[in-house]
Amino acid sequence: MRLFWPTIDMLIEAPGVVAAPAVCLDPAWFPSLGPPPAGGATLDTDALEGVGFDGRGVVFQQAHTRPEIAVFTFDGGRLEGEITVRGSRPAALLFHRSVLVRARIDARAAGARREGPGLAAAPGAGGGFGGGGGAPEHESRGGPAYGLGEVFEVGSGGQHGTSRGGLAGGGVQLGARGSLELCGSRIDADGEPGELALEGVAGGGGSGGAVILHGARVRLDPETSISVRGGAGGAGLADARAGGGGAGGWVLGACEAPGFFDPRGARFRTRGGSGGRNGRSRSTAPGGADGERGVVYLAAQRALAWRPAHTAGRVEARA
Repeated sequence: MRLFWPTIDMLIEAPGVVAAPAVCLDPAWFPSLGPPPAGGATLDTDALEGVGFDGRGVVFQQAHTRPEIAVFTFDGGRLEGEITVRGSRPAALLFHRSVLVRARIDARAAGARREGPGLAAAPGAGGGFGGGGGAPEHESRGGPAYGLGEVFEVGSGGQHGTSRGGLAGGGVQLGARGSLELCGSRIDADGEPGELALEGVAGGGGSGGAVILHGARVRLDPETSISVRGGAGGAGLADARAGGGGAGGWVLGACEAPGFFDPRGARFRTRGGSGGRNGRSRSTAPGGADGERGVVYLAAQRALAWRPAHTAGRVEARA
């Protein structure tokens, strides 16, 4: 069963749709690196190291054919400052105890360039992820939607044309054994725009990435925002064709029963990237198509089944 509230662009999935062990990592599985970074940090998911904390992360293999996750585990307490995520793997920041997050986490354009299951064959097509990518001018399809909440991974890059497609948004997971509270925080996993072209086909926009929040209790205040927007398609100047926009990514918020997920009016930005536009010599042509919106899941876990979570306050998605 699916319940869809089009006014807030939020999709709630019923039991069996989301496979909890595949996406929500238990912090108890991993050794702690100590207290969370207090003044910001940079995480390199390829090298499994970074600036702002001691020690190295570890790799978690989701399944035989599924992407690896770079895991950085800390004690608990407070996570503050600017956190930058870079690298081809999605990043999981896990906590052995409750944690208060007052941070900006930047995973924009941290994903694949010309990779991902949502990469389309057509030159200049937008990458798909939470929705379908936009088709470039004169093409019928962009990148397909895939993996909605079932696998934790970065998004798909926009397809190259004559110029480069945009990088996809990265993956960020925050999980705590106790409560997870986000106050005045911002998580950005937007895709990158495709490059414009003077001839041939402009690059497609990269899709947005994935954000997962889970704990015994999860609360977001009204000053918190989460963005998984797709990148815009590249403009087609002169006689070039415009690129398609990247799709929005997806956000999953989960809590362990009998806990609660309380978004309290936090903003979820899931808009797909706009299609590229044409130069003056092709002003009557439609240009590239927009990428589709991504999705937001709110769920509570009991055993291995899922049900819609209780949500207090106002939830909305803003472009």
